[in-house]
Amino acid sequence: MELTQEQKEYQLLMDFQQTFGSEQGKRVLEKLSKFCLEKQSCYTSNNSHETAFNEGARSVILYIRRNIERKIETESELNALNEKENENSGTA
Repeated sequence: MELTQEQKEYQLLMDFQQTFGSEQGKRVLEKLSKFCLEKQSCYTSNNSHETAFNEGARSVILYIRRNIERKIETESELNALNEKENENSGTA
């Protein structure tokens, strides 16, 4: 049986939380945090391309964190939250 899009998104969210919730995952996440400049400035003076590159790397770790920290109990909650985020970002 093919999963619905909502079920796939819910499963992926659970996968993020399980993967990065383990001790191994936490160690990897800590390394990614440093590598992706999560807690430091991405700005590079006189080099807008490097700044943009750094911001791109940082967006990856922020995406991972968002998915780890989301507290969703049901697929319906996930769907409602996604719709709200889409409305707020103007992509609905």
